[in-house]
Amino acid sequence: MELEILSAGEALHVTCTEDSLLINGKTVSYAAHKDGSEGMLLSIDGKSYLAYDVESGEDYIAFTLKGHRYHYNVKNEQAILFEKMGFKSASKKSEGLLKAPMPGKILDIRVQQGDTVEPGQTVIILEAMKMENELKIQTSGTVIKMHVGVGTSVEKNATLIEIG
Repeated sequence: MELEILSAGEALHVTCTEDSLLINGKTVSYAAHKDGSEGMLLSIDGKSYLAYDVESGEDYIAFTLKGHRYHYNVKNEQAILFEKMGFKSASKKSEGLLKAPMPGKILDIRVQQGDTVEPGQTVIILEAMKMENELKIQTSGTVIKMHVGVGTSVEKNATLIEIG
C-alpha cells in the first residue's frame, strides 16, 4: 500500500508492507499491536512506543505519543493517483455533497434516497478511464437527493448525491 503523509509541510512517500515501511527511500522495520487499553504498541526499528487515542479517517491519522498530540494528513493510493492525473481527491469533503472527482459513467449505486450513511461508506461505483472507482461518503447523515442513476454519464464536479 502506498501513502503520502504530510508532516511539517514535507510530503513523506510511504510504501507499507507486512513488516516494513519504505519512507522516502529508507526502509524501516515496524510492528503494531493493540495493547488492550485502547492504546497501540508500536515497534519501529527495534524501539518500542505506546500511542494512545489513535484515530484515523479517509484522509488523516491522529494519536498521542509521549504526551504530545500528533495529527497528519494522509493521501491514500486513490488520492495519489487522482492527483497525478490532475484531479482533486475523491475524498475531498464538501458540505453534504458528493461530487464526481472526474468524468465517467455510474456503474452502481449502493444507497437510495432516505438511507442513512456513515463516513467511509462506499455509495457509488464510477467507471473512469476503464477503471472502477469506489466513491465514499465523508459525512454521516441521510441521503436527501440522488442526482444520478446507474448508466448516467457525468462530468467532473457533477453533484451525485446530497446528504443532510
